[in-house]
Amino acid sequence: MLKPLSKNRIKFYQKLNQKKFRDKENLYIISGLRGVQSALENDAGCAFEIIIEDGKENLLEKIGINQHKNATTVSAKDFKLLNDEINPQGICLIAKKTATAFNVDLIQPGQIIFLDRISDPGNLGTILRSAAWFGIKTILLSANSADPFQPKVVRSSAGAINSVSIFENVTSLEISQIKSQKDYKIFGTDVVNGRSLAATTFSEKTLFLFGSEAHGLDNEYKNLCDENTLIPKTGTGESLNLANAASIVMYQASLNK
Repeated sequence: MLKPLSKNRIKFYQKLNQKKFRDKENLYIISGLRGVQSALENDAGCAFEIIIEDGKENLLEKIGINQHKNATTVSAKDFKLLNDEINPQGICLIAKKTATAFNVDLIQPGQIIFLDRISDPGNLGTILRSAAWFGIKTILLSANSADPFQPKVVRSSAGAINSVSIFENVTSLEISQIKSQKDYKIFGTDVVNGRSLAATTFSEKTLFLFGSEAHGLDNEYKNLCDENTLIPKTGTGESLNLANAASIVMYQASLNK
């Protein structure tokens, strides 16, 4: 039988819906079966505590766990305090944040995605999901980007946040370190200028720079690009959604190696 979560712990975990508290405690909330299972499969060490809504203890079996030393239960009313989902599934995981300060020696082999001031959490989550699908292990975020550990990003990543390495507050100087110390070629993405994506070859040592939804790529990052690539328009419309564009680039880059 699972032990009930104390009121003090409920209040503590509820505060994880605030960025400053997530940063202070180095914890965040993963909600739903798919997200919890992905976290446990990718790194069981990240699990801090599993919380189950009363009457839904069978969810532990659905994620392949008969029991867990840190599993607890809460009432349906208290469970809703821990996440902002309209219809929560009744299971969540308190996990340790995996993002770290930038260190060029921690960069994993393979292609890299850099996002400059991405603001929409849904876009960020989708890009993380696409990156995991196409085998990209490293995501770099500039300062003033959406928090990758806020609930909407975590949900829209569909568990992918647990299988990529995220570095926050990455500067242009640090981007240049990847170029000089790791011998990476840097590609900017542009809707007007650049070589067609399909006509470009990308090695494993390719770093893609994507600008913000509203302002594009800042000049300090544009100046680091060795080349620009673009997705040709064959229909109508002003531009592609950032997450869609990044996903197309990742797909094509996985083919053109």
